[in-house]
Parts: sequence; C-alpha cells; structure tokens
Amino acid sequence: MQQRKKTQDVLVFSAQKSKKEKIIVAVPRSNSTIIEFILGSSTSVSKIIHEPFIDFGYYNSEILSAYKKISTSINADNKADNKKEGMLLIKEMAHWLIRDDAYKIFLKSIDEPVILLIKNPYLSIESKIQKILQGVDRKERPGLTKLLLTSLPQRRNKNIQNSRDGLNFFAKKKGYNSWDKLVEKEAIQKRNLAMFSPIINYFVEKSTEDIWGWKDIDKIRQFLEKNKIKYKILEGIDFQLAPEATIRGLCETLNINFHRRMLHCSKNKFKKLIEQIQVYSIHWYETMLSSQEIIKPDIIPLSADKFPLFIQKYLSNTALPIYTRLCFSRHRLNVLDYSINVKHDRNSFQNYKTVDLTYFTVNKHMNYF
Repeated sequence: MQQRKKTQDVLVFSAQKSKKEKIIVAVPRSNSTIIEFILGSSTSVSKIIHEPFIDFGYYNSEILSAYKKISTSINADNKADNKKEGMLLIKEMAHWLIRDDAYKIFLKSIDEPVILLIKNPYLSIESKIQKILQGVDRKERPGLTKLLLTSLPQRRNKNIQNSRDGLNFFAKKKGYNSWDKLVEKEAIQKRNLAMFSPIINYFVEKSTEDIWGWKDIDKIRQFLEKNKIKYKILEGIDFQLAPEATIRGLCETLNINFHRRMLHCSKNKFKKLIEQIQVYSIHWYETMLSSQEIIKPDIIPLSADKFPLFIQKYLSNTALPIYTRLCFSRHRLNVLDYSINVKHDRNSFQNYKTVDLTYFTVNKHMNYF
C-alpha cells in the first residue's frame, strides 16, 4: 500500500512538469540506443535519459529512483538558459516499465505519441541471448553457481568456489578451455544457442518479467489503446535499411528538428551513454560504440532448432504472433513516406527480403516490396 501511495505521489509530481518529454519504449536489441542517441543529437533535444527505470526494474530499487533521475536531469537542464525550451528524450525497455504496472502511471505523463520499437524476434532474441552469455560472469551469481553444481559429481563440488569457476567447468565439459572461448566460438560464431539451454533458462526463471520484452510491449500497446494515448510503431530493421527516412519520420512524428548531420555516428556522440550505464553493462553497447556508421542488416535469422526448446515455444506461441500483429497495425510508421530517395530505399528493402524471410513474410504488405 505504501508503494502505491508513493506511485500516486509520483503521478502528481510528473503531471506538473513543464518540460516536454518524449519516450521510446523498446524490446531488447531492437536498435533502440542508436536511435535514441541520433534523435538526442537534434537541436530540439536538450537532454536524453537512458533507461531511468532499470534500477527499479532489475535491481529492485524503489520506483522513486527512476523519477529522481528524470527530475534531477530536468532541474540541472533548467539551469542552462540556452536550453530552457528544449525537449527531454527518454528511452526505456518495455520489461522495466512493466514491473508493478509502472507504465500505467508514467506513460500518462509523457507527451504523445509514444514510440514502440520492435524488431524481428528471431534476431532480437538471439542477440539478447548472446549478450547475456557474454556478460554472465561479470558479477557473482550465487543462484547460477548452485545450478551449475547440480551437474557435477559431489567430489568435484569443492573445486567450484563461484559462478566463474562453474562456467569454466561447463565450458571444459564442452571441450573448451574457458567460458569466454566457448561463448565466442559456439554462441557468436556458430550461433549454437541450444547448447546453453540451462544457463539461459536460469535467467528466464529468476526474472519476474518477460526478459525478451514481447509480452510486455503488447501489454503497453493495449494500455495505450484503452487510454486513447497516441503511439507509433517502428520496426528496427526499417531503420537499418533506410536510416535517413526513418529518422526524418521520427523527427516529424515527435516534432524534433532534423538535420542530416544527426546521422553521423562518432565516439564523441556516445560519451553521454557511458556516463549513464553500469561499467559491467558496457558489453551491451560494444557494437554501437565501435562503429562509425549505421550497420546494414545482413545476418540470416537462425533456424528454430538452434534455439533451446523453451525459446522455440516462446517464439512460435508469443513473440511471432505479437510481432506480426504490431507490424500490421495501422499505427505502424511507414518509413518510405519520409524518404527523399524512394527508389534507393525501396531497393534496400527488396534486396533484404532474400536475407530475412521472416521479416519479409510479416512485412510484405508494406509498399517497401
């Protein structure tokens, strides 16, 4: 009850803000961060706030911690006279906002429209699994250590002092000298995710939310519909295939000033990102931070049997039906409507359909093809 009262207080506080606030709500690995920072480089945007609800959603902080981050940013920004009229751009993950129904309060205080960002679940879920495996040993996980011990003979248990030891032993059973080498070879190069089924399942079972984000973004969509809050849906692959048209479309939709220099990626642009994330989470952003350009999609989605069985079921029963429904929505942003070189951009989509049949099958009703 006390938490509910705090949440209600937050609503009052939030509703009184004079600063314009826009938000992107995304499923994991859908190009949300690069889009966030491109839009944030507009002259219209005075501040970006990267995932303020992560401490609340993942680290079990009080919900007020998220609002405090936002409020601190606003107060600090108001001191800069030349940016007083600017916009605040927030990027948040659907599965952080879903906890304790935080979205039901927060999204009512955001300037419309809300942007819902999705991506072919075969690619987005694979990418998240790979990042989980790459970062699993960056902090101690007693629950994972206990799980790994169950697969060892009793006499070997004394050799496992922490989860890193357990992961290395798991790798040795698979023929590799270390966990890092196993992940690099099997999960990244061979893309054989089924091998890691018990490790992935550990993260799914210990989470109270849907860590892949699909159930959660659909709940948020339903909430927006019910409350008549305007929203737009963007497919992350559309952005990669036609970045300028996509950013033009988002800028027009969110009333943000567009300039072509926004599309120039540089390490300088992402300095603000480093300041807002935990050090042991940096591996989630390595691809973006190491690139000087927007990368065209070229990875062929995995066949279902490369995923653990429970992920195969999730894809077929949950993620793909929701993805299809969102792609067919009348709220979908058709990026070619904002293209200044329609022929070039349409060719990008038509060439890509031979790479990603899942994306093409779901999106072939668009005028891209």
